[in-house]
Amino acid sequence: MESEQSEGARYIELVGENRQPEAILISYSRQWSKNITDRWRQHSKEAPRGNLNTKVVDHFSKAIPVISSSLQNGHLFQVVGTPTLVEGLKNGTYALMQSGGASLGTVVSSSSHQIVGQLRFAPSSIAPVVIPFVGWSILNGIAGTLQLQRINQKLDVMMRKIERIEVRQEAEILGRVVQATKTLEDLLAEKDHTGIFTSLMMQRLAIVEQEIGAVLERNRILIGRFAEQATASCQHHGKYGAEKVATLLNEEAPTVIHDMQLLVGIITAQSRIHEAYLYYALQENPNDVIRRMEKAQLRNKEFKSIISSFPSISELRAHAEQCMNEMNWFERNIFNRGTQQKVQELANIQDPYALQQNSPLAGIPSYCFWQDEDGLNVRINR
Repeated sequence: MESEQSEGARYIELVGENRQPEAILISYSRQWSKNITDRWRQHSKEAPRGNLNTKVVDHFSKAIPVISSSLQNGHLFQVVGTPTLVEGLKNGTYALMQSGGASLGTVVSSSSHQIVGQLRFAPSSIAPVVIPFVGWSILNGIAGTLQLQRINQKLDVMMRKIERIEVRQEAEILGRVVQATKTLEDLLAEKDHTGIFTSLMMQRLAIVEQEIGAVLERNRILIGRFAEQATASCQHHGKYGAEKVATLLNEEAPTVIHDMQLLVGIITAQSRIHEAYLYYALQENPNDVIRRMEKAQLRNKEFKSIISSFPSISELRAHAEQCMNEMNWFERNIFNRGTQQKVQELANIQDPYALQQNSPLAGIPSYCFWQDEDGLNVRINR
């Protein structure tokens, strides 16, 4: 895997058991490796921080024996994943972006004007290598954490809104949720700063998980009860249907809207808990990453189902209006003016919940490993 200094880097294509491309293993030349690590020493914020288990290097060394000698000679390696990206790097559609003349950046479109410097690859004479199981699981784990972060990016705003809600009987519940999420954010901030998860951090995470999980199930039950009442009310039409729905909304809507907003915030916090457990698995036990990923995916599916089943305040209001329209003018304006007034008052109840569909760019998993005076380093490249 020796590469000429002028080339900067060579790559080996990593394929899955189906022989389809899954990732690229890049070996930077000694000079480029030195430039990159020197810059990381000078600009520590740019350096990878998330520690990974060194077991992945053992797996790669067995699959590609030349890795061991290259590490000792000062080469830095980067593993960049996803099949689409692999093909893009090979055909020139994508390139690795370089900043400051040396530091590794993200993968960008070759047509982008944001590219400062482009790494050029010389195909290795070594045939594509079947990607080791641990290497594949780590790539999936990193991709999973990036996707979770996109789900969680509005957590702070959500929690600040919840803190401002003046519901006295909810004070204890809100206090527990807010404190648990603050602890969770502190744990993740500590991990970002130090690059590791300690046993004490995992103990604190377990307490957070218990608090968040208990309130999540509590709010799920409350919303489920309201949904049942709403379904029953919508079975009726005309005067009786309008009366039932208007009474339910006027009495319960503000509370259930709060419950739904809180549940969305809690679900967001739950996904951050899964993210934290993934980081710990990536650090301590890469073989457990896939199980953790599958568990997180199942929970996210469950969360989507919960949110999609939320009762729609707007639809309930529309049903009440439809019920009034089924009545004639005299029934609406003479005999049932009180019911009509109740239905008109529903216009003051704003349904703040709207499931936003977005299609963020897929996370590009990447991690680096190199050897220095401190030993072997395996870290997530953020």
